[in-house]
Amino acid sequence: MMRIRKAIPDDSLSIANTHMAAWQSAYRAIIPAERLSAMNVAHASDRFRDNILRSIEDIYVAEMSNEIVGFISVGSYRDE
Repeated sequence: MMRIRKAIPDDSLSIANTHMAAWQSAYRAIIPAERLSAMNVAHASDRFRDNILRSIEDIYVAEMSNEIVGFISVGSYRDE
């Protein structure tokens, strides 16, 4: 059974890993492999943690068997 819940700071590494895996799979025919393999999970994890802590956006995770298998982030329109 899948569970959806609001993300907490400790989820940031799992969210970053999920994000990177999705990008590397979805864009492998569009973005050069070198660029995809150079994506920095630690940097992404720090960014997700900061966004969660500062409530910059609302991030929700999907869990199966206590493992994050997906996420979504929503927030205000950023352009003026």
